[in-house]
Amino acid sequence: MSNELARIDQVSPPTRPGQELPALVVKAGGAAAQAWTDFFDGRIRNDHTRRAYGRSVRHFLAWCEAEALELRRIMAGDVGRYLRQLSGGAAKKKGTLAALRRYFRVLVERHICLVNPAAEAEAERYETVEGKTPEITDCEPTTHRSVQKDRFPLPHRRDEWPWVPPAIASFGVGQSFSHL
Repeated sequence: MSNELARIDQVSPPTRPGQELPALVVKAGGAAAQAWTDFFDGRIRNDHTRRAYGRSVRHFLAWCEAEALELRRIMAGDVGRYLRQLSGGAAKKKGTLAALRRYFRVLVERHICLVNPAAEAEAERYETVEGKTPEITDCEPTTHRSVQKDRFPLPHRRDEWPWVPPAIASFGVGQSFSHL
């Protein structure tokens, strides 16, 4: 028996028709291609999430190829630069960052990348304003039902109530219910 290691050529895994692997993934080798297939076909069950993540990761890898970056050499600064130049709002950038974090996590698990560059990158804060209604002043018309409900005048005296229970009606002002 010899001490030489046998070299096994890794074949790229089959892809879905019409969806070729990104060029950076092909350049990184068979392990990266297998990680791509396992991530998108094995780890993401929801079809809508799979398509959205696929668009985001493909767009990022095309940007990296235009910037002449290798898959193994992508750093957190590169992800941050990409997110800054990405058009769209904070929600889109957070979704893209989530896709990149999950994808690069698989590459780190498979020892294709040493670190997850998207784990250190941060997106813009996405905040929604909920529950803040404008203050209603007395000069504004009160035609809305919820406003009228809040402004219903309560009677001040016992005889102004439309119906008073007999037990309460027999008490005078200043008496308490402690003896009942």
